[in-house]
Amino acid sequence: MELLVDSDEEPKEVQGWVLLPHEFSSCLLANYSEESILKFWQHIKTLDDWKRHGVVHNMSNDKLRKLIPVNIHRDGAEVFTDNEYFVWSWSSTFAEFGQTTKDVLMKKYPIAIVAESEMQNLSVRKNMEKVVAEITAWSLRHGASGVAPMEGFYGEQFPKRSFRSRIAGKPLACGYRLCYLAFKADLKARAECNYFYKRYYRCKTMCDRCDCIQPTTNAPEALTYKDFRDVPAYSGTSVGSWKQ
Repeated sequence: MELLVDSDEEPKEVQGWVLLPHEFSSCLLANYSEESILKFWQHIKTLDDWKRHGVVHNMSNDKLRKLIPVNIHRDGAEVFTDNEYFVWSWSSTFAEFGQTTKDVLMKKYPIAIVAESEMQNLSVRKNMEKVVAEITAWSLRHGASGVAPMEGFYGEQFPKRSFRSRIAGKPLACGYRLCYLAFKADLKARAECNYFYKRYYRCKTMCDRCDCIQPTTNAPEALTYKDFRDVPAYSGTSVGSWKQ
């Protein structure tokens, strides 16, 4: 992937490494019961959080039996002292919450790892989040189709006799498909991924859903988050995440 990173003078473009989910989908398959997978999706379809899911409600039961739910995880990891790395990873929901495996790679398979020291500039950090998200979404779309792409993310042709050229246009993972189900992150990573730089837990306006605020000497008392009445004043305010 092509990334902007901080340098001594101005941000520069470099090549970064990405492990594409659709290329490793067969590695994360376990001995799942197709009937159990179907029951899982039938239950998911009844839940409010997924009632507008663009995939599962348009699939037949035969296809749902081979649809593997995927979680995307974003977090920071201090690999070396005082040197944090941003880590994007993914896993099958079944492997993560079930007892199918104890292999850590089955539960947190890396997508990209980038040093925070290369993203001190806010515009560089936003570009990093954007590029990784776009490439991951592109890969998951091919994982959802069950067929390997004919060309790369940037429209590039695959080198002859390469792994990617050999699988281009062919079925992935023995007929199983991937389907995005959930995103996981702590509050810090969530704010960074969604550009919540004006409304997150370290700001006075600490909530990205309403106007509740951290209590200060100048804060309107009615809007502090310490109002624990059944109907606090801030419950009448609402802001959309798209307004960040």
